Amino acid sequence: MLSERLVNGDYQVALEGIAGRSYTFRVLTPVGDASAPVRVLSGEAGAVGVERAPDAPRARLVTVTFPTTGAPNSDSYVPATLRFSVAPR
Repeated sequence: MLSERLVNGDYQVALEGIAGRSYTFRVLTPVGDASAPVRVLSGEAGAVGVERAPDAPRARLVTVTFPTTGAPNSDSYVPATLRFSVAPR
């Protein structure tokens, strides 16, 4: 993780990962309602998946697959920015 901040009430995280690899992160939702859906938006990530963590109602497991295209640096790392929001019902 390179940086994190709140943007218009959404949680925004800047990441770097090796091109083509997937990483799973654990994220806690800010709301007490464990059934509230969480949206994750990214313009750069090749794929993003979200599922509930079985051991913690407010936790989500977020899997990010970094694209194989783009502008990797000399170590084959590519950037991605994820934006999390609690989706309205």
